Amino acid sequence: MAEMDAFERRLADTLLRYADEVPLAVDAGAVAHRVALEHPRRRAIFLPRGLAGVPAVAWVLLVAALLAALAGTALVASRLLETAPRVPPLGAALVPTGIDTLTPETGWYARVVADGDGVFWALEDDGRLTRFDPASGSGQSWTVSDDAAFSGTGIAPARAGGVWLIGGRTLRWFDGAVFREVIDVPAEIAVAVEAADASLSAATGEGDVLHWDGSSWDRLAPGRPSPDAYVTAIAVDTAGRPWIGGITQVAAPPEAGGVAQSGWVSRHDGSTWTTFDLNDAAPLGSPVMSIAELPDGAVWVATAGMSAGVVGGAGPAPGGGLARFDGSSWTDATAQLSGARNTTSVAAGPDGTIWAAAGDLGDGAVTVRRFDGRSWVTYGPSDGLPGPLESGFITAWAVPTKDGVYVGTGAGIFRLSGDRWERTWPATFAPMALQTLLALSHDELWAIGEKGLWHYRQGAWTSEPIDPLHPEGAVHALTLAPDGTLWAGGTDGIAYRRDGRWIIADPAGANAIAVGRDGTVWAAWGSGEDGTECEVRTLRFDGSAWVSRAIAGCPDFGFFGVSSLAIDATGALLAGAGRGWGGTGGVARFDGRSWETIPEIGGSKIDGATILGTTPDGDVWVAADVANVTTTPSLPGGGRVLAARFDGTNWTTVELPEGVEASDYLDMAPDGALWTHVPTSLAAGVDGGLARLDGDEWTLPFAATPLPWLSLASVAPDGTVFGWIASSIVRLPAPAPGS
Repeated sequence: MAEMDAFERRLADTLLRYADEVPLAVDAGAVAHRVALEHPRRRAIFLPRGLAGVPAVAWVLLVAALLAALAGTALVASRLLETAPRVPPLGAALVPTGIDTLTPETGWYARVVADGDGVFWALEDDGRLTRFDPASGSGQSWTVSDDAAFSGTGIAPARAGGVWLIGGRTLRWFDGAVFREVIDVPAEIAVAVEAADASLSAATGEGDVLHWDGSSWDRLAPGRPSPDAYVTAIAVDTAGRPWIGGITQVAAPPEAGGVAQSGWVSRHDGSTWTTFDLNDAAPLGSPVMSIAELPDGAVWVATAGMSAGVVGGAGPAPGGGLARFDGSSWTDATAQLSGARNTTSVAAGPDGTIWAAAGDLGDGAVTVRRFDGRSWVTYGPSDGLPGPLESGFITAWAVPTKDGVYVGTGAGIFRLSGDRWERTWPATFAPMALQTLLALSHDELWAIGEKGLWHYRQGAWTSEPIDPLHPEGAVHALTLAPDGTLWAGGTDGIAYRRDGRWIIADPAGANAIAVGRDGTVWAAWGSGEDGTECEVRTLRFDGSAWVSRAIAGCPDFGFFGVSSLAIDATGALLAGAGRGWGGTGGVARFDGRSWETIPEIGGSKIDGATILGTTPDGDVWVAADVANVTTTPSLPGGGRVLAARFDGTNWTTVELPEGVEASDYLDMAPDGALWTHVPTSLAAGVDGGLARLDGDEWTLPFAATPLPWLSLASVAPDGTVFGWIASSIVRLPAPAPGS
């Protein structure tokens, strides 16, 4: 799979992980892993770590889509639970899943909180939960291998120690050993909080707020200001009043392009909701990230770096910042804070001091600010905080406690010591930022990382660049030749692996490669992205050296150029353009003399396509997005995707399972079988999971594996299946016989 395909897949994993169905004109799932898991999988609010290096406009657009998806959840229409919720006996044990988590802890923390005992809990975007005790400096982590509950979407601190895991329609209180409580919720929830009186409040993406009094749930009417508004934050103030905040996002007018969006917060006074927005305080014109209540009754709100208007087209400059409500009026606290526009969290320390964290809109560098009631003090990278690109645009969480002030980032947890910030966990930080996986066997994998190649063997990962002189050289393509030889292509050239080392066959770059049955290597390089001329060439071994020869012309795929290649049964070359994103998209075929553009498949015009690979009998699988169906012209896709098999002469399209709305979720196994990820949808009654096309029928081989956010990473020649849960690689157990 080409680098751009991995880039797009990541964003969608993120978005679809947090919201399976969002009733927006904007197709958030299409915008996603799509604009950034790079290139890989991290975020700034939850932004993909691959966004490091992505232009500000691009990641701002992604934030808008992500926030909408993050909050989008299924709505159920009951005021009270009709049946008693499930509250098992205290001490419910973990239930191992039989799934192996292969990616080590990275420190890419999407959320960090401190419980009532002052112990820190950090959540990676793949659901990995880490417990860090600042008193002892020790840590422990849990993954989906330990229990399916650790594939949840969020956490909230428990006042009696431990953390609440947020997952679908369930809240679980985990104390580090067992689940102290497991509470069913009558709706799909996006956020939750434990109030000072130990009661729980949770909110759906659509703005319903539910309150748990220890035995039953009550539901308030929706508190969002409009049907296009979605919840991203919740708090309960000292008077017991719930606050929710979020984003309002709609499609912009066609002439403007982009996404129109704004922020808001709502407070319930016991009978009705009161909503505050841009007209009350300028920062509320941007997506709400965090709400903090103070003992004196004041409420602070942190908002991300976008203002009301159009993002991605002509419109106001990014807004965001801090706003304070004193019980009767709002104050904009941003004006006196240079660079605070992308404030991602705010919290009050035990002494009432306000701590706010922000990420730079351009490069993600982390800033923390302290307000003692009179003046602000600012800390930045020069004071030890993560600098440009180091935090991967992940939301920074300020966490003041009685034992010190900490901040959770995409580069780990940092503690303020005097005037300097020092990393406290993990002790070392070397994330692999994996993008594309190629499985060779049950125990051997190769993966494209943000910087070079990674090799997994005998339970350990090692960095193995194709050019030792350039260990951080970008790799864009990785494939297994018909004779079993491993090939890779990137900025340092094209290389193959023999006798445990990489050998450069061609120093010229490649962003897509394919190897024919006769041993000919085909490579594509360049695109319209930076004005580089596209080139397709062959590599053939003449007995003593590899000889490179450019072929005539290159298919015109617009912005991204050729992103994938494969050889069909006749020996002709098929090229795919990846997702459209403003390019001409489509598929092209080179018969040895000239290029033939294939703008339609099965009667549908396509806007971007990925060549999945060649089957053992020589057919080629193609996944394509259908063009001209989105209601937002500036965004790709529109919820229609097709899969087709080409035998060298004819195309045969196949019907996809319900819910498959992005070509990035289609892959081909070495045996030629087509696989896809079916998103779980409670609203539509779709169970979801990994699906395999067996003849004319789709089956769910892992239906017994309760992982709704699992997508396919790679299938090894021996049949072992590997999956992604956000940025984590998992190895699945063998499916049950007959499944």
